[in-house]
Order: sequence, then structure tokens, then C-alpha cells
Amino acid sequence: MIDTKAKLDHVKHLRVVVTAPVFDTLTISGTGELVTTGLAGDKLALGIQGTGKMRLAGKIGTVAVEIPGTGEIDAKDLVTRTTTIDVAGTGEATVHATSALDATISGTGAVTVFGNPGTVKQSITGTGAVRVK
Repeated sequence: MIDTKAKLDHVKHLRVVVTAPVFDTLTISGTGELVTTGLAGDKLALGIQGTGKMRLAGKIGTVAVEIPGTGEIDAKDLVTRTTTIDVAGTGEATVHATSALDATISGTGAVTVFGNPGTVKQSITGTGAVRVK
């Protein structure tokens, strides 16, 4: 976890660079932006608790995404075999799944899917939408 001991009210832009052999979970709590390149591995969990944004690139076997608020995930360049996504509220996600997508939307959230997955399962409550491109 990357955290600060005090508020950073007067900091306009803070950049942190992290290098690791593998990540199994990436989350944003509150407001912030996370940009990654070169992600690789079997499984990855992604989550945004708040109004954060993520932009992700790489290749992962299975990805699980949770956006319970107004977060935004751009994972068009993160190629996965299987993606499971749960959007509650007004969150938005763009993902790239080549084999299977399982999307649950509660509210007005939106999911856009690239990769032409063979299996697309969707459960929508409200006015949300899943678009396969």
C-alpha cells in the first residue's frame, strides 16, 4: 500500500513509480490515477473505491474488477482470457477479454469489451450497458 501520513492539499501532482515482478491486486481508494504498463501473470484483482481512474496494459490470464462507485478503468490494452467485472453505480470500464466475460452492472454503469470473447454473460439491473466491440 502506498499512503501518506498527512494530507497533500498543496501538492498538484504526485508521481510514484513502483517496480515489482508481479502484482496480484491493484486498488485505488478515494481519488487518484493509476497507470501501468507491462503487467503479466495468471490472476489480477482490480478495484476502485471512489472516483479514481486506472489505465492498464499487459497480459493477464484472469482479471476480476470491482467498481462500486464512479471509478473508471481503461484496460483495453490489458489482454485477458477471462474477465469478471462488477460495476455498481455510475462506474465505467473498458476491458479486453479473448475467451470469456462475466459482467454484472447495478445502476447506470457501462462496460465496453474488446477481444471478441466467445462467452459473454451479463446481468444488468438499472440502465447500465455492456457493449462488445
